[in-house]
Amino acid sequence: MDIPLSRQVADVIGNMAPISLKEMEHVRLMRRRDTKYVVSSTAVPGLLEEVHEKYHVLEVENKRIHDYHTLYYDTPELAMYHEHHNRRMNRYKVRVRKYVDTDLTFFEIKYKNNKGETIKRRIRPENSDDISEDRTGKFLADNSPYSAGEITPALQNYFKRITLVHKHTPERITIDIELNYSNVRGTMEIQLPGFSVIEIKRDRDANHSDMITLLRHEHYQAIGFSKYCIGTALMKPQVKKNLFKPRLRQLGKIEESFNHHLSY
Repeated sequence: MDIPLSRQVADVIGNMAPISLKEMEHVRLMRRRDTKYVVSSTAVPGLLEEVHEKYHVLEVENKRIHDYHTLYYDTPELAMYHEHHNRRMNRYKVRVRKYVDTDLTFFEIKYKNNKGETIKRRIRPENSDDISEDRTGKFLADNSPYSAGEITPALQNYFKRITLVHKHTPERITIDIELNYSNVRGTMEIQLPGFSVIEIKRDRDANHSDMITLLRHEHYQAIGFSKYCIGTALMKPQVKKNLFKPRLRQLGKIEESFNHHLSY
């Protein structure tokens, strides 16, 4: 019988040097360059094994694989989704993210500018269920072109994350596995265990990444991938998705291959 992938990942990162949240302050990288790769989940343990001596792994309360819940906001017309779909630069993403293991919640605004930089700003909301409360509403208005009255909950997702920090350079890596989506009411769900998303987050001036070198050696190519946009395209059949169709087909093939692997 195959060892479950989650246990394989846990076995590898269990041998890595840990790092705490406090020790990670030097790699907050709120203004950074992001590079994303989508890989089959079956490849993740081997990739981690190859780089395990180069990186620390985040450990919080003796856990190294952490649960996340995200609630995305958009306008009723899905303006933020369509701006991404239409490849508009200077675009925004608005979300409430809960770090389930630590019960921490942040209201976050991500801005991608025309230089390819990602700038993330966030606050601890007084009430994560009401973004119109004074402090959160002001933060939204000050850091985006949207007001609290213009946006509404649009999509939920859940996933598990491993976070790596390079031992010598300002680089943070997140590996998201077991990605699930649901609509806002929780009445429809899609589970996507077959692929994982590796995101390398580096200082704007950083040139080298051991993980990127490995992924290129293994013939993986960096791709654009937005969990919000892919989830919206999957959960809302009526939305425009022409530019996402090649990515959706690719993900479908990875899922099919993963399910075939599990059947043996």
